[in-house]
Amino acid sequence: IMDYKIAGESVMRDLYAKNQSNNSAYCVVRPGGLSDASSEGPGAIHVSQGDVYSAEITRQDVAEVSVAALLKGKATDFATFELNNQKGMSKVSKDLETPPAQLVHAGAASYDALLDGLLTDNELKASYPQYLNDFRGDGIKPISQVV
Repeated sequence: IMDYKIAGESVMRDLYAKNQSNNSAYCVVRPGGLSDASSEGPGAIHVSQGDVYSAEITRQDVAEVSVAALLKGKATDFATFELNNQKGMSKVSKDLETPPAQLVHAGAASYDALLDGLLTDNELKASYPQYLNDFRGDGIKPISQVV
């Protein structure tokens, strides 16, 4: 399933790159596993870029960060980030290198502040290409053959 999601994101980025004159933008929020637990607030959230970490995150926190991303306007345009609770968080694979501090945002006092300093996908690709998964679905079966 993750291959399909990542391939879809890559195609979406291509579409926006081809239509830069239409004044629209995207922001991809990648939550960890969704939890029905109560939110512990923004201080418990870990925002990162590069698809390195995974943990559960409450549905409420996903909603709060998504609204903050919308209200932040251009500061989150063309950005992709992962959203996890700091408790129970681990690397997706032990082989992945730890991302630089510029790609990690945690312990903020507000949901809005968690998103300060996000890089656009183009900036991420230029500065840290190893952290932008640009998989386009080569070799995966059509979804109709999987379900």
